[in-house]
Amino acid sequence: GRLFKKRLKAITVEGVMVARKIALDRLLVPAIAVIAVLAAGYFVVLSPASSGAVEVRPAVARGLEFVSKANITSDTLSEDEQAIPAEAKYENMSELALYRRTDFMLDLHFIGRELGNAGAAKARVEEAGAFLRHLAERWQEGSVDYAYFDAGGEKGDYAFDLYCMIALETGNRKMAAKIREGLKQDGWSTPRAQEFRVIIDESWCIMMLAEFKEDKQVLSKLLAAKKRRLQAYLAKPLKDGDSVEEIRRSYAAAHLLMALGFLKKKGYDASAYSGYERELQEKLFSDGMAHLDSADYLSNSLYFLAKTGFGKQKLGELAEALAKLQVQDGGWSSMFSPRMFRGLLTARAVLALNAYGESAG
Repeated sequence: GRLFKKRLKAITVEGVMVARKIALDRLLVPAIAVIAVLAAGYFVVLSPASSGAVEVRPAVARGLEFVSKANITSDTLSEDEQAIPAEAKYENMSELALYRRTDFMLDLHFIGRELGNAGAAKARVEEAGAFLRHLAERWQEGSVDYAYFDAGGEKGDYAFDLYCMIALETGNRKMAAKIREGLKQDGWSTPRAQEFRVIIDESWCIMMLAEFKEDKQVLSKLLAAKKRRLQAYLAKPLKDGDSVEEIRRSYAAAHLLMALGFLKKKGYDASAYSGYERELQEKLFSDGMAHLDSADYLSNSLYFLAKTGFGKQKLGELAEALAKLQVQDGGWSSMFSPRMFRGLLTARAVLALNAYGESAG
């Protein structure tokens, strides 16, 4: 819901040595060019009925087929993580395997909400809803963990970002109250926190507060603080070839853009950020156009741009490129590894293409 890291930090969870919560940042919230299946692969053409819009519905349908059958181990965990047991019952899972399964279930939940008809993935979407409700019932009794992204933060039971997401998506007021209690002057983190996570993870929690009707002055202060933090983060020099840090920056920009859009829908006045929203949109579009061979970038850029009203004519090239990257089995593969997080990335590609289809009419 995490960005990729190059190193794993080993920790002990219930006596089991596991890799600590690395990975793919959650890209979503709440994916047409007729695709022809040939022996050589797929091609995308323009639909004459939609004024140049790319027809991606066949790609969405095939992506749903893939996620309906995705294996929680081989298609959701990375190669490094697959050595960790991923039992069917989450009570017995390692911490990392639990978090990764939760990421996937959240993506399925978003698919159910945004597509309406989840097609081949309907049963799995229903499973995801039950999983998240059950998780909320258990997690509401536990504490919030800030230490995974903040060296100065308190260690707790459950990851801060997932805690906010599950509270938001299940409407759990007890969990929301715990997050509110942990709020400091302009956020939840200390100066020792990872910069990209401060923006990404706290954006989810800002949206959660808005959902539970937080005071407008509090939200305004949080947004201003996150804007300052993101501006400082993006202004730092980027080392040549650091693809992990590069995509983190794109994901951070996307999440703050998402939070701004969410607050506007909830009736909060974000007019002071209209120019900054456009700046973030332009960054995401530029990132997508610079990485037309990467489903990671394309699904991120396309989804958030479509959701925030970016010019639909410009998005056609991103949608077409993403559809072309779909492989024979209906899934998408990460730029970091052909096998890494395929279930998660495919769910996000489906959401992105669906969002584009809705925006293109």
